[in-house]
Amino acid sequence: MSAQIRGLLGFAMRSGKVCVGASKALEQVERQKAALVLLDEGAAPNTRDKLIHRCQGAQVPCRVLPEGLLGQAIGRPHTVAVALLHGDIARKLTQELP
Repeated sequence: MSAQIRGLLGFAMRSGKVCVGASKALEQVERQKAALVLLDEGAAPNTRDKLIHRCQGAQVPCRVLPEGLLGQAIGRPHTVAVALLHGDIARKLTQELP
């Protein structure tokens, strides 16, 4: 993950544009407030499948990041999922992530 992506995630976290945790991410997807969902590769298979399925249904981009990098980027180790709320940061991350 590039330093720019880590920086954007950290900035999004500090600006309050990130909902941390699988249940909160799922809630934001269902409320149509999520612009992007990021999953840690180490997330439980059921959690990963559930979020990916809901994101596909709601047409929200969902990206899987290498294990541990998500928590490191936002400053919360062991985080398995986050939802980024609509805004410029989420748009930029969607463009930057493969």
